[in-house]
Formats: sequence, structure tokens, C-alpha cells
Amino acid sequence: MESANAANHWERLEGHLDAALAELTDEQRHVLVLRHFPGLTLSEVAIQLGCGKDRAAERVAEAQKALAKALGRRGPALSSDEVALLLEQRAVQAAPPTLVTATANRLALIRAAAVAAGISRRVTTRAKTPSTGAFMRMLWVTVAAILATFVVVFIVSPSRLWSLRSIGSGSDSVPLSAVHGIEAPSAVTSFPAPRETAISLDVGSIVPDVSAPSVSGASVNLAVLRGKYVLINFWAGYNNQRMELAVKLKDVFDRFRDDRRFAMIGFDLDDRPETVRSWVAREAIGWEQGMLDTSKSDLALAYQEPADPILIIGPDGKVIARSREVFEPYRTLERLLGSKLGPPLQPPIRVVVEHNDPPSASATYKFRTLPPPQPTEADQGAQIEMVDADLNLDRNSLALLTDGRGADNDNDPSHAIYARRWRLQDRFRMDLHRVMPIAQINTYSWHRGERCPQVYRVYGSAGEGTAFNLQPQNGLDPRSCGWTLIASVDTRPTSGPMGGQDAVSVQSSTGCIGHFRHLLFQVFPTNLRDGFGNTFYNEIDVVECK
Repeated sequence: MESANAANHWERLEGHLDAALAELTDEQRHVLVLRHFPGLTLSEVAIQLGCGKDRAAERVAEAQKALAKALGRRGPALSSDEVALLLEQRAVQAAPPTLVTATANRLALIRAAAVAAGISRRVTTRAKTPSTGAFMRMLWVTVAAILATFVVVFIVSPSRLWSLRSIGSGSDSVPLSAVHGIEAPSAVTSFPAPRETAISLDVGSIVPDVSAPSVSGASVNLAVLRGKYVLINFWAGYNNQRMELAVKLKDVFDRFRDDRRFAMIGFDLDDRPETVRSWVAREAIGWEQGMLDTSKSDLALAYQEPADPILIIGPDGKVIARSREVFEPYRTLERLLGSKLGPPLQPPIRVVVEHNDPPSASATYKFRTLPPPQPTEADQGAQIEMVDADLNLDRNSLALLTDGRGADNDNDPSHAIYARRWRLQDRFRMDLHRVMPIAQINTYSWHRGERCPQVYRVYGSAGEGTAFNLQPQNGLDPRSCGWTLIASVDTRPTSGPMGGQDAVSVQSSTGCIGHFRHLLFQVFPTNLRDGFGNTFYNEIDVVECK
């Protein structure tokens, strides 16, 4: 884009920027701020968002595309690439980029000094990105907050602060939206010597036994978990990034919670019970949370500053893996515990699976004993809604799952419902509009590759009782709120290619699965190698007992 054209485009864009930004979601604004203000690379943005670099690039591109569309509705017809270039060139023209970098470095220095000196530091948890306002306004508010905090700490102990410059250079960064809640230390006249720890939490090291009070009022004790694979997550109320990562771990917990060889615990490094309890309740965190005192616990001290906040511990207490995103722990646990979805079936429920290899798969969906997709009296008029999901509905709707037909070929996204890339869990619900005795739940999929196998749990409920929750979000065990687990389905082969056509029939040896009005499907990916392991579901047929 030539400079003259860029200037003209900017003049046209600037007056509409506030309104266009207001149309975006909080997440989209947060992504744009991260990418275009601190000048973060995609790798750095990925770390801030707690995802892989490819997924970060997708989220940045989606946010830029959304902003371009919002601007286009107001006049400036620019491509997402042109918008991105203008933001990089012009969005911070009111403030030199060096000032942004300097203030971010000072924030890291402040946090390092506070930690080493034992000063209490707090950042507002899960601060929201402003819902309105242009980029420059958000930048100046952020800069003002950072500079104000820096001046206070600088005045309290200038010699101490500057002597710790090197400590801050590697600190975890805090998202710009989290800066506003920093509390300055009060009336500190002397500092205790920084504590040191010789603990090593590298892969192969033994994690020391630790006991800490928990949210439930009991205690979390690593020693009693020996013999199990344990996922440990360290988080703190002053670190937005780690709190968001902990929330994403709900998908990992949901996937493996029923395996008796597995346990999952979190450790809060802030030691503020009120913060932990409110966060656990708000986010529906289902695994135990311990509260570590950073002044007493060597384990907390080792993890309060830069480190991979997720550990997987083996039955012998040794570190097997470390990570700062959720996908690698998911893959590691599938490898260690076995990839098949549990828990095991309980009689009289049984799951019949039939598979057509790619050469024999066709649009007729002809299987050995199971029927092809077809209209059924039970699911005609049934309503399917997303509960907690990000499904690709760009060219179709959930209604196609009950239209009585399958796909036309082995890669037909126009007649398939599937999750978007890198999703670890999705939930959708089928409302049959009345309680009925169900004989079969039949599901169908067809794809030439790894999107053929089906991996899901299906729950049923009559929708009655005060404890019933119609929309159990990810992280909440449906069995705790009025749902019955009917079956776990996993058609992935133990070896060989996954492509072809799958038909699954959930049945009962007694002839009737149960009396239900609602069916809840909890869907998981077939693999996480490239983010495209999300099954192409073509049809769900419910058969009523006669």
C-alpha cells in the first residue's frame, strides 16, 4: 500500500474505528490489541492466548477480517490485509513504539522486583477488554496505569528496583487488559532477602510431596496420589494468562475424569482463599484446587515466575511432561492412558459398530446389519441446539442431522456437522419434545481420512427435577445435574487408516435404553496432529421402542 493511499485510507478509517471495534467480540479486540500494539510476534501472541502458533494466526486473521467487515458496513471498503497494514503503521502514531516497549519492560521489572522482595502483588483477575474505544485510547490508558505503578515502586526503593533489572527480563508477560488492576505496595521501608529454592521440576525430576489447604476445606496432598498419572496446573490471580489456560483445561478434565488411573489438581500461588473460591464457582472448575503459600512452599516458589504451568507426573512421582498449552497434555494423556474413550459400558447397554472401508463406502450407506440413515418418527421435528460448542455451520444447520440422509461423497462438508479446528470438546443437545422410550440411537459419519471415526459420550434426561440443568457447559459433569450417561462411543481403529464410513448403534439387550426427552452429545476429536481431527457427523437417528 503506497504511503499516499495509506494516508487516505487512514483518514477514511479513523472516524469509523470506534464504532467498528464496538461490534467485535471481547476476544477479537483482545487479539487485535496483542498483535498490533506491543508488536508481538505470532509466537508471542500464541503464548499470551495459550494456543499454538497456527491457531493464533487464525484468530488474528479472523479478528482482522471481522474488523474489515465492520468498517465496510460504514464506508471504508478495505481488505483484512489492508486493515492489518494500516493498524501496524498508524494505530499507535500518537505514541512512539519505543514507549510501549519501555513501559512493558518496566511492568516485567516491577513484577520481578515485587516477587524477589516479597511484596504482595495483585492484578485484577480476568479483566475484560474494553467494549468500546479506539486502539489509541486503550493504549494510553494502559501506558498511564503502567507508568503510575512504576513511579510508586520506583520511589519506594529505587536502588532495589534497578538492581533487579536482570530478574525481570524473563518474566511471564501480563496481557495489556490485565494491567489496570495492579496494586502498589504500601508503606514498605525494608525488604526481606529473596528466598531461593533448589527444586528442579525438569522432565525426569521427582516432584516433592506437598500438602496444601483446598477449596473444599480438606487438603491436597501429592503423596496420596502416587501410583496415578497426575496433571498439575499452577495458576495465580495476578496472571490472566494462566487463569485462562486453567479454564481451557476443563476439556482435558472432561476427557479423562472417569479414568481411575488419572487425577488432576490445581495450585493457586496467590494464597487468597476468597479469590480461589469465587473463581472456581464462576468457572465451574471440577478438579480440586490447593492454595500454596509462596513464602513457605518451595514448590510454589519454583512456579511463581516463568515456567511451564502444566506438569504431568507419572505414578512414580517423576515429571513426564511440561507444557504451557492444553493440546500437548491432552495428547500425552491419550498416549499414557490409552486413546479409547471411557468409562466402560454398563449392561444392558451395548454399542454396535460397523465400518465400510473407502472402496466400499458409498452414498447408499449400506452396512452389514445396521440400517442406513433414514427418517424416523422419533426424531422428525426434533430440535438440536449447541450447548457449549464451536461447530462449523457456515453452509448448513444442525437440522441436517435429522433429515434422513447422509453425505454425497467422502469429503462433503455441505452435509456434515463438525467442530472447528483445534477444538477439544463440543456439546450439543437434541430435544425430542416429549419423554419417550428409546430403543436405539444411531449415528453416521463418512470421510476419506481421520474425520471418519466417532468419539463421543451420549447422555439422556427426562428434563425433570430441580437439579436438572438443560445446558451443562464444558467442565460440568452432566451426571451431577440430572443427566444419565448412556454410552461412550469410540470407533477409532487400534491400527491402520481411519478413513471410510462408520455406523454406530447404541442399543440395550432388554430392548429399551431408557425413557428420555433430551439427548446430550459430548464430542471429542479423533486426533490432535493438525487440528483437523473433528468428525464429519452426517446423521443422528433416534428409534422409539414400540
